[in-house]
Amino acid sequence: MLYGKIIGNNYASLVWSDYGDNWRNLRRIASIEILSIHRLNELHDIRVEEGRFLIRKLLSHSSPVDLKSVLYELTLNVMMRMISGKRYFGGGIPEVEEEGKRFREILDETFLLAGATNVGDYLSILSWIGVKGLEKKLIALWDKWDAFFQG
Repeated sequence: MLYGKIIGNNYASLVWSDYGDNWRNLRRIASIEILSIHRLNELHDIRVEEGRFLIRKLLSHSSPVDLKSVLYELTLNVMMRMISGKRYFGGGIPEVEEEGKRFREILDETFLLAGATNVGDYLSILSWIGVKGLEKKLIALWDKWDAFFQG
């Protein structure tokens, strides 16, 4: 619940929003702008190019490869190329790769905190008396997200 309040922008994002007008509007926008056949066809070349880049990368390695890491980087590259037009991993530009490293660290922290248990959700009295360790971490994480996307 705390995660949805802070990271979910006070329950206003598609994932955290209650069923209602806001949720239906966000779902409509996502269906039209992200998941429509037209939009998927527009972004087809990015997915194909990143797939080819991955195959070239795998063929160039003579030693074993950590597939989890490689597929994670593929997913992030596809996502960020669709959003910002940048390839964060394997592009050869040090500044962009450093930005990609920061993005990956933020995502790793996000997944870590998403699985954290907030005792205040179960014992609300603890929230009232000031046990706010997870809340402070989530606020700091939100600040990192905001700074990253503002940049």
